[in-house]
Amino acid sequence: MGRNLVLLLLLALLIGSPAAAYQITGGAANSGSLAGGSAGYNIQGAGYGSAGTFGTSSGYSLFSGSANWLLLFTTAASATFDTPAILSITPDAGPPGAKFTVIGSKFGAAQGGSSLVFENDLTHITYTAAILSWSDTLIEAIRPNLATSGSYTVKVIRSTFLSGATYFVDSNAVAQRINAAAAGEATVYPNPFNPLAAPINLLIANTSGATNVGFYIYDMTAELVSRQIVSAAPYSVTWDGKDRSGAQLADGVYLLRVVNEDTHALIAKGKILLVKK
Repeated sequence: MGRNLVLLLLLALLIGSPAAAYQITGGAANSGSLAGGSAGYNIQGAGYGSAGTFGTSSGYSLFSGSANWLLLFTTAASATFDTPAILSITPDAGPPGAKFTVIGSKFGAAQGGSSLVFENDLTHITYTAAILSWSDTLIEAIRPNLATSGSYTVKVIRSTFLSGATYFVDSNAVAQRINAAAAGEATVYPNPFNPLAAPINLLIANTSGATNVGFYIYDMTAELVSRQIVSAAPYSVTWDGKDRSGAQLADGVYLLRVVNEDTHALIAKGKILLVKK
């Protein structure tokens, strides 16, 4: 694999395209270095910088003792991978757990190993968004429910598998803001949901100080069909559309109530539409 990696790098030097960042995983351990060629190339070992030194203006280095590589193309020369591009994200701000839409190009027809990542501008902690739908030009997702309020940059990281290695290609970065979640807001997704395909996700980002939180689901006759208790963050559960005896429930509207288990005070509420397709 080390030889294949070198061949891919040499091929990349011969082909010009816009600058981009690429991450390679699955590369075999190698040693030695390749000097000259294109300035700004950087290959880091496992842990991304825990071994060896970063690339310099003279070229790039291959580190020994690593089974994973990070390759950054920081000049005009790069490999011939489709680079995703974000045109817009709407809305441009919202609380954790809120739905948003990304419009652009070259995201890939299906998500596969690709991801949508939020990076906090102050702490540089990254969070991965939960994906609702993914196509080459549109992504629907949920803002990370563990993300703290603040300013973020968002990127699509597209995964491509080629010649035994996996390449991750970064899009342009787009500014976003995570707002503090308001009390009384429960996030329910996907909604409507098909329990025969996947469970529904229920979460609350602002518990109003509660430690023990109960998620209660009722049918339209006010009969309790599901009860789940969470005593630590993240305050989220899934529901498979079944009642407490394990029977699959009928299509229809169900009511969600999120309650402080210690005081029995209502924290949040919502509606769930169950539709078996």
